[in-house]
Amino acid sequence: MKYSSKYLLRFRDIEHARDWKADFVNWYNTEHLHSSISYVTPNEMRSGKAYGIFNKRNEVMETAKIQHPG
Repeated sequence: MKYSSKYLLRFRDIEHARDWKADFVNWYNTEHLHSSISYVTPNEMRSGKAYGIFNKRNEVMETAKIQHPG
């Protein structure tokens, strides 16, 4: 979290810090694509949606290989 460009060095008060952290955790789990889990979000991985994404990616790659073998 502290390595994020969105990280604040100071917060107005404890509520500001809690609100910021809640927003960050939501973004991290629902929008941020993680390289260590093949560029899907943690929520997609936990829910099982990632496997559909992986299958679709593989189909696109196979089609591209066929259309452009070089």
